[in-house]
Amino acid sequence: MNQVRTLDLDARGARRIEKVPQAIIDDALARMQAIVE
Repeated sequence: MNQVRTLDLDARGARRIEKVPQAIIDDALARMQAIVE
C-alpha cells in the first residue's frame, strides 16, 4: 500500500500564500475520497 510521506514544512521554509474557502476544501476532499474508495 502506498503511504503519503510527511513533509516538514517548517524545515523547508514553507509559508501560506492564500486562504482557500472551506467549500473548495470540502469539494476536493470529497473527490479524493471517491477516488480512494
